[in-house]
Amino acid sequence: MELFIRQIRDYGFISHYSLLALIAWGLIAFEFALGIALLVSFRPRLILAITALLMLFFLGVNSWAWLIGGIEDCGCFGVWVKRTPAEGIVEDLVLFAAVCLAWIGHGHVTVPQPRARVWAVIIACIVGLILPITFGYPVSRIYNPELDAIEIELGRLEIQGLKDINLKNGEYLIVFMLTDCHHCQEGVPDLNDLAEKNDLPTVIALTPNEKWQRMEFEKDFQPVFPLGQIDIDAFLHLLGESKVPRFMLVRDLRVLKIWDQSVPAKDIIMQSLS
Repeated sequence: MELFIRQIRDYGFISHYSLLALIAWGLIAFEFALGIALLVSFRPRLILAITALLMLFFLGVNSWAWLIGGIEDCGCFGVWVKRTPAEGIVEDLVLFAAVCLAWIGHGHVTVPQPRARVWAVIIACIVGLILPITFGYPVSRIYNPELDAIEIELGRLEIQGLKDINLKNGEYLIVFMLTDCHHCQEGVPDLNDLAEKNDLPTVIALTPNEKWQRMEFEKDFQPVFPLGQIDIDAFLHLLGESKVPRFMLVRDLRVLKIWDQSVPAKDIIMQSLS
């Protein structure tokens, strides 16, 4: 849910977290119900028409995102498969064509509607509403957007790949990043400069990406700072409502300063430490 909400927000139409959360939640339930309605052939002409309108809507927003640029993931498949808006447009066109052909093929034939089909659609909608809660999204987040966003105790983080790092003691500049994020990749040279200065806190990067992704990132961009893996939920909570990369200056688990997207300069970090 958190990632889906961010993907919707990146389109730039809506910025209010509560409204974004409700739209994301409603869209999940709606697509579940619509998909099952298609599979069980519940009111096929009507459902195919609604599906065609949905595909046109997706085509519109993906086309707009492609034209303005800056959106790396269309959000079509959540965390499972990454698609650019351009790739999303192609897929939406194929689906729209298939839906139109199906609608024409059904003609005006009236199909009987057994109760089982109605219940299948209702149950699918309920499942779509329950799934976000099942996978750990708290309802309270809708009404308290900042709740727990930065309040996770850093000392409880389970960090893979950084055995010698103890966040409970010392000063750290923690970078929350994704290995396939262009802004994160572009910031590596500046972060390397900071990491090589002895009078600054230790620079470490935390990401939800797998080991092979981290190794590929290290091979391509040569960071001199260590890169560790944390749980995706912890990552999203610590990221809050900002975009990657996020920079967090920490002393003995106490957050001194947070910067978003732009690598902080050395003098700004020194000022924040004093």
